[in-house]
Amino acid sequence: MPGLGFVEAGSAFGLAGDDGGQVAVEVGVVPPWIVGAKDGGSLTYANSENQALHFVTYSLRPWLVAIEQAFSADRDLFMERTSCEFLLDAVIRADSATRAQVYTAALNPETGWMTRAEVRRLENLEPASETI
Repeated sequence: MPGLGFVEAGSAFGLAGDDGGQVAVEVGVVPPWIVGAKDGGSLTYANSENQALHFVTYSLRPWLVAIEQAFSADRDLFMERTSCEFLLDAVIRADSATRAQVYTAALNPETGWMTRAEVRRLENLEPASETI
């Protein structure tokens, strides 16, 4: 019966492939909090955002790139000049405090470079009525 196993980060192990051969698999780093394990430290909102960013960048992204490349190369799935891409912008964007600082500067009446509508669009918010 399948189960959940743990191995040391960066380890490699082998699995039997469909043809009976061995397939090497490298294990990425999965932070303990993702699987509900304790890591000895306290997890605050700020450092959980950083850990989530780290997980996506160093554990998930390499797998997603490999999937993108495999799918994009399969002409039964994607016609010529089309490709598969996972959009991680919302996942790997800066933490909320940093985004708030950038948007405050971007909306500055004298030195800003963005409109409220542009900021709302970047944050996936509904357009606001400008009747204020």
